[in-house]
Amino acid sequence: SQALATAHEDQLKQQTNQAEEEERKMREAMQEKLDRIEAFIRILKKPAEQRTEPDINKLFQVIDNIPYFDNRANRVQKREICRRAIYEQHQEGYPMFEYGDLADKAWVILGCTPV
Repeated sequence: SQALATAHEDQLKQQTNQAEEEERKMREAMQEKLDRIEAFIRILKKPAEQRTEPDINKLFQVIDNIPYFDNRANRVQKREICRRAIYEQHQEGYPMFEYGDLADKAWVILGCTPV
């Protein structure tokens, strides 16, 4: 009976340790993602003429993984997008465009609450 209780305790400790390790890994992954988003935004806030090649390369890594651009832009065009892209932040309810507006830009939306 004592051996069974000890075995059960050991199993619970192991499960707790595994759960804590999984939670730690998840927190680290979320922090890495937030760090990448913050770096992306910092670069986009720089004036285009101040962007370095490493900046362009970091932006390109993001743009190159957005399926929308797959059949719409080649590597050269994607790099040009990375050079010219800007960061915009709008208040909730801000109309991004109105029906009939000319398409003079595209957006990569990092987060929103649709209305």
